Amino acid sequence: MICWSCNKVKGKRPCPARGASLICSKCCGTKRRVEIRCPDNCPYLHGEHDPRWEPPARKTEETQFISLFASLKREEIPLLVFLHHLLLQARQNLASDLTDQETHEVVSLLARTFDTLSKGIVYEHKSESPRLQVIIRWTRQILEKRQDIPGTPSASDSEIKEMLETISSALQTYAEQAAGARSYLDTAERVFRSGLAHAPPLDVPGEEAPQSGSLIIEP
Repeated sequence: MICWSCNKVKGKRPCPARGASLICSKCCGTKRRVEIRCPDNCPYLHGEHDPRWEPPARKTEETQFISLFASLKREEIPLLVFLHHLLLQARQNLASDLTDQETHEVVSLLARTFDTLSKGIVYEHKSESPRLQVIIRWTRQILEKRQDIPGTPSASDSEIKEMLETISSALQTYAEQAAGARSYLDTAERVFRSGLAHAPPLDVPGEEAPQSGSLIIEP
């Protein structure tokens, strides 16, 4: 169908100003709000039709999220992304309804466990929630065998502990800044999209808890 505006080329976009009659991209781009009375809900008016477009509010949210890790060095970013990869995989396979508060508990307890490991003490700090304990144990076991997983960033127990503490702090700050907004892990998944695409594959269990590793478990 020919563009309703210029009547010269083929129209490709349904124009809400003319009852969804097709308009060419040139007329749409040059005449919007000049010769055409575009309604506010037109997707082409603000760029929503472009897959690269993101609402201003979302961009602001992502900028705030990135600022939570502004103090990190460039060489620390791979470990940051990898730890979020673990959390996202755990949520996807072990607890799809994982809340920010639960994520914070998981990260905090893992940080305490790796703090003891970094001091040569073999001890696992355990959650009272059985389902969170499944996530904690699986994540800890993956991190324990990290040297055997191709593509995993090199890090000591102490460095993992420090990064987990950084994430724990970020979770607290995010909860204060974005109360009622998108979850922390949803935002992390968007922000770290390119890094997560190259993250190593992981062996994630089903509903059953992983077998106990070498750590001493709290009674």
